[in-house]
Amino acid sequence: MSVQLSGEAVEYGQVVDKALAAAGGIELARAIDGGRGDRQAWAAQLDGLGVWELEPLRDDAELEAAATACHAAGRHAAPYPVAERLAAGATDGPGAVAAVADTADPRVNHADLPLNWAVADIAGRLAPVTSGEPLGGRLGRFVCLVRPGTWSAGDSRLPALVLTLQAWTLLGMLDRATELTIAHVRDREQFGQPLAQFQTVQFALTEQIVANQGLRELAKYTLWSVGTGRAAALTDALALRVAAQEAAESVFRVGHQLHGASGFCDETPISWLSRYSQPLRRLPWGRSESERRLLTHLTEEPLEGPFALEGARA
Repeated sequence: MSVQLSGEAVEYGQVVDKALAAAGGIELARAIDGGRGDRQAWAAQLDGLGVWELEPLRDDAELEAAATACHAAGRHAAPYPVAERLAAGATDGPGAVAAVADTADPRVNHADLPLNWAVADIAGRLAPVTSGEPLGGRLGRFVCLVRPGTWSAGDSRLPALVLTLQAWTLLGMLDRATELTIAHVRDREQFGQPLAQFQTVQFALTEQIVANQGLRELAKYTLWSVGTGRAAALTDALALRVAAQEAAESVFRVGHQLHGASGFCDETPISWLSRYSQPLRRLPWGRSESERRLLTHLTEEPLEGPFALEGARA
């Protein structure tokens, strides 16, 4: 078992990150949310980098490249379904695939875009999306109520892939939020010294950093699990989702707190990262439902994790 990303995948993620930064980064998300930009034009920034040609389940190299591309997109509060479009590379036909709760009226972020959407349930069944109606509200202006067509058998690996790539997107958001918070407390002074020198601030930053590091290691392990096609891959992906939701609560709570009032203003990048993280954190399930589903799957495929004892696996 290897949970280290290849040098090529890391470099690829850096190239995508630099391209998105040069194109405007989080400012593009702000413009699009305000009706001054085009999400399809945002996605065009990635056309020349081969992102949309990746097929994540073809081999480890493409899976890792897809994960690092999602991470880079997350760092810039991607106003576009990068994970869902990349997951479609593992299917024939759909241009984007979203994991949904098994309800009659699932919600999907960005489903109003003309991407030939399909939805996948937890068992891997696929259904084409026949319509998408924007809902707005607290989850963001691009969340849509969709109508699935006829369900059919799909790739059982698909739900784990979608959930894992979404977690990598969220990890990118949390990494960027942590970087912004560290820069803020280093630059901001109070009582004649930088905020970063106060012990309570250092404790809070440590909480942020530890949450990120733990999530990153679990994300790499889950990527390996999905790539090998293990029976427990879905359990691992659900565990990663729960861990990502927990880390997001911690990282954004600390980030907003240390930014103070400015952390809730639209002029501050961390505000946009927090806002665009909401659909990833709430759809297809919030934290409580994600935990319930994880517990259900644990009865079928026990959770091993990267530090399981060999004797316990036997």
